[in-house]
Amino acid sequence: MQQKAQVISLTNVRGGCGQSTLSLNLAVSLKQESKGNVALIDFANEDPYLQQMPKLLGIEGGRSLEQLVLQTPQIDPQIIRGFLPSHSSGIDFIIGADYMSTGALTPLKIGQVIDALKYNYDYILINLREFTSDDISLSIFDNTQLIFFVILPDLVSLFSTERKYQIITECNYPPQMVKFVLNRAGVAGGLPERDVRRFLTTKLQQDLFFMIADDPETVNSSINRSEPAVNFLPRAEYSRTIRDLGRFLNDENHKYYSEEREGIFNITGMPEHDFSDSDGDSEVSTAAEESLEGQILQLKKRVHQRLVSELQTQNMDDTSNDPQVKQRLHTEVSEMIRKVMGEEATFLTDRSLRKQVMEEIFYEAVGLGCLEKLLRDPDITEIMVNNENTIYVEKAGKIQLSDEKFLDRAQLLTIIERIVAPLGRRIDESQPLVDGRLEDGSRVNAIIPPLALNGPTVTIRLFEEERMTTADLINFGSLTREMEVFLKTCVRIYKNILIMGGTGSGKTTLLNMVASFIPPEERVLTIEDSAELQLPHEHWVRLESRPANIEGGGAIPIQQLIINALRMRPDRIVVGECRGGEALDMLQAMNTGHDGSLTTIHANSPQDAIGRLNTMVLMSGMELPRQAILEQIYGAINIIVHATRYSDGTRKICSVTEVTGFEDGEIQMRELMGFVQTGIVDGKIQGHFKAHGILPQFADEIKSHGEDLDFDIFKEHVMETGPDVLTEEERIEIQRKRDLKDAQKKGDTPKAAEKPSQQKKKEEEKVQQSIEIETDEKDLASANMVSEEIPGSEASQFSTQAAEMPEPVDISTLPQDSPSQEPMFSASPPDPFVGSSSDGVPLQSPSEVNSVHPEYSSPAPFVMSPDATEGVQTPPQVEESFPSGPPPVQQVEAEELFSVPTSDVVPPSVQPESIVPSQPGMSEAENRLKELMNQSADKKQNNLPDNNVSAEELL
Repeated sequence: MQQKAQVISLTNVRGGCGQSTLSLNLAVSLKQESKGNVALIDFANEDPYLQQMPKLLGIEGGRSLEQLVLQTPQIDPQIIRGFLPSHSSGIDFIIGADYMSTGALTPLKIGQVIDALKYNYDYILINLREFTSDDISLSIFDNTQLIFFVILPDLVSLFSTERKYQIITECNYPPQMVKFVLNRAGVAGGLPERDVRRFLTTKLQQDLFFMIADDPETVNSSINRSEPAVNFLPRAEYSRTIRDLGRFLNDENHKYYSEEREGIFNITGMPEHDFSDSDGDSEVSTAAEESLEGQILQLKKRVHQRLVSELQTQNMDDTSNDPQVKQRLHTEVSEMIRKVMGEEATFLTDRSLRKQVMEEIFYEAVGLGCLEKLLRDPDITEIMVNNENTIYVEKAGKIQLSDEKFLDRAQLLTIIERIVAPLGRRIDESQPLVDGRLEDGSRVNAIIPPLALNGPTVTIRLFEEERMTTADLINFGSLTREMEVFLKTCVRIYKNILIMGGTGSGKTTLLNMVASFIPPEERVLTIEDSAELQLPHEHWVRLESRPANIEGGGAIPIQQLIINALRMRPDRIVVGECRGGEALDMLQAMNTGHDGSLTTIHANSPQDAIGRLNTMVLMSGMELPRQAILEQIYGAINIIVHATRYSDGTRKICSVTEVTGFEDGEIQMRELMGFVQTGIVDGKIQGHFKAHGILPQFADEIKSHGEDLDFDIFKEHVMETGPDVLTEEERIEIQRKRDLKDAQKKGDTPKAAEKPSQQKKKEEEKVQQSIEIETDEKDLASANMVSEEIPGSEASQFSTQAAEMPEPVDISTLPQDSPSQEPMFSASPPDPFVGSSSDGVPLQSPSEVNSVHPEYSSPAPFVMSPDATEGVQTPPQVEESFPSGPPPVQQVEAEELFSVPTSDVVPPSVQPESIVPSQPGMSEAENRLKELMNQSADKKQNNLPDNNVSAEELL
């Protein structure tokens, strides 16, 4: 069974456009022209008791799609047609939801219902209310081939059309889907056709698709008789234009199902879905997916070529540090992408896929390409790019292959240059490896050929937007409450702590946590290769090493920064990682009055950490004996914390070790707490944290510092960890972070994801605003009381008029025709395909359609002749108001639509004093006369043109 229906949605830009009547008559016309099955679905049922569409059909009550969803949990195409009642005109009609709506008709259900109806009908017309970007409307448009915007020939309708069209383009629908239908064309006093066309082409880069003649007598008769006009008045001008539209759509549908696949439905039609159970379905589906992927790849290359040629994005990296230049570039790129996508991406009609492709092109042009999607995923902790076609990510401690790919190797090299350029670094064949960081602090390492044989390689270590706390680590089961308390005490009594472990074991995260225990009043200096520490301290100085330039000079290593830091009056020195000779300077700092310092190294065990420190000291070039080096280490290091990453991806503190002494040329250590692994079940590490019953040697020192530490934590026992150990406040904070992650995946930030401090601040601002409002109201009331107590005062004379007087309008604040500086993808692109027939002839108007298709025999059906109003009686009240007939209708030229009359602009020189208040004892006419005379005098004084005022207006 194959879907065959063409779905057309009709909506309006404001009420009263005649869209419901047009939808009904167009459905009947398509039934007559196609001799097929036509369904009309009404979603414009704004008033639950009015039931407008059923009354137009003479139907009382009836079924709704919501009832269908409630009665049939699984939508079956075989039985759904019998649910829609038939009308005498031959169409099937049903409303979307009745006034007793239960909310069961969700966007997902709407898509399923429309998808099932496509098997049973040739045409499905959906009548919508005024367009808004609600979920129901978007779900209907997602399953639609054409969207008809019904507009009227007046300025209010046109300006509303401009705004609605901007919204629909922001929703990433192809511009080819949108067709503008002008209803009531030729109405007396309305805008002429040429002005409507000029407005659409100038503002929206669109054109009129069709025009429906103004025939109020026929429309009113149809409404009063509850019968479609195309049935009982087929020769009326209104009926003939709708039949022309129906005939044209039916012919275009035949072209679509021909071998050539021509017509407007081919330009905007959705891909066909065939759910038959043939053996080759999977192969056909796979081939189609590969074909679509290839088309998208070619589309991206074409768009990038045009972006480079028209916007010169290859030079953007030189100015990307300027926020204004960057914002302007992003706006230009987004507008150009919309424009080019409108011209090139005619095969992309799925809104979500179209939006995805546009975002990918945008980030490839001005961002980090396919890495942007990975960077926005809060579950990813590491990104590993092996080459342009292979990208791995780490999620929940597990490494997995990603589906993302770069367009080619050149694009990957461009992305690497964008990462390192803002840091003042460069990467090329002479300097093929570099360390850097992203704006959010994520650490980046890049290496390119000839060192990287398989292609450019990038490794990005991501960090949480918010610093991980001890509560987070306890919740993960990485440490216990006893470990937290002990490490916090060690920091407060100025013990030097060495954090060690393998790559990816969580050393930096643990260093962040331990450094947060430093009292906030102390001065902290951090020294790193790539700045990635996130401390909560205000008195915090960050230092970062610098590599050598292209000439080989200018390098400032960590060793030199440590020496310089000693002259900066630090209370604490935190070195991100010791890798070489800087270890000697770090040990000397710890031994010379800078206790309480922290650092990390790579090692497999506490014993190996001592050996690594010994080796790194020798790397400084100082030929010290081993005995002297070990004595330096013993005097400097007090606590060694070992972090480990286990096979299941979990990270834990596997030991907390105290350096106890130096005997027989060896450093003595003992483990105070640690993790004991007992086995592996279903790939998960099993075990428990345990205190070994050993009291630290500096226990007396803890007491002398006045620290309130319960020494029972050192008794031999199994230590608990996990969510059950957390306090209620910690659980709330962790839940807030989870909500924030979920919101990031959905693209929003709910109030629940705000920090408690942010919520409290907003509440305080609201209270302050309410106090200010109450104060202003009291001051205003006091001023009014004073003015009332002084009769004849200036305040009492002007109090009423000042309240009613509008604020002066500043013409500079009015909307201009300049391009909108909207966020990404907010511009409306030109649409070269709108209103084009299969042979390339633009469908400018129904009269031109007739010239292209002679079988459409209606002679100029859209132009109202002067005799068309003969026989139409004028209502009595109109004849009384205008005894000599209605006044002539003023034609508005196109130039007047896009300009502001200078006579309407209030210059700054015209002061409010020129407005004369009403004087007691004067009649209303006298007050009006005096006001006009004063205004005329002011205009002459300011050399402004004086409007002619008739005697009737003066009197």
